Amino acid sequence: MTTDIALAYPGFVELLSPVTIKTQCAINVKYFPFDTQTCKLTFGSWNLDSSLLNIKLFSNNSLSPTKYFIENGEWDLSLNVTRDVVYYECCPLPFIHVTYNVNLKRRSSYYVIFLIVPYSIIAVLTLVSFSFPPDSSDRVSIAITVLLAMSFYMMVIAEKMPPSSIAVPLMAVFLVQLMLQVTLALVATGILANYYQKTTPVPE
Repeated sequence: MTTDIALAYPGFVELLSPVTIKTQCAINVKYFPFDTQTCKLTFGSWNLDSSLLNIKLFSNNSLSPTKYFIENGEWDLSLNVTRDVVYYECCPLPFIHVTYNVNLKRRSSYYVIFLIVPYSIIAVLTLVSFSFPPDSSDRVSIAITVLLAMSFYMMVIAEKMPPSSIAVPLMAVFLVQLMLQVTLALVATGILANYYQKTTPVPE
């Protein structure tokens, strides 16, 4: 394997070796879709001290790591880089580490417009069923239709949410509570309709 090396007259050697690094970071989806994910990446050497390997940060803004990143429609990226000088008991000279703090903030406007707002409107429509007279057959039909619409939206939202059992998203708790309220409204509508049929006087 051939690797290009740039050698300067003071003796500085620049190793030009492209590397693709894949890593995994723990995510917390509790506040989905208003969540912010932070991934900490540390680069350094375990066997080369500062006399053999001295990692420095870019001083020129044109060499910023985020310069060539393509803007993403779902995530807003921000990057913070720090250089750490760490001393260990084993060695008199320090070790140089560079830490990248990658912050990913989710853009929530899509989820608000297409998921949260329609789901809330469907839940509010449950109140319309109580405006119908007790002897109307449309009262139960509207409650059932709203419950089916919420069930459909629940499946759509479940596909958009990241699967995780460590933290339950607050949005999922909110949606389940809305569905529970609609179910209770449907039960109350059925009880009222049944009670009205039993208490309606028989015409003479």
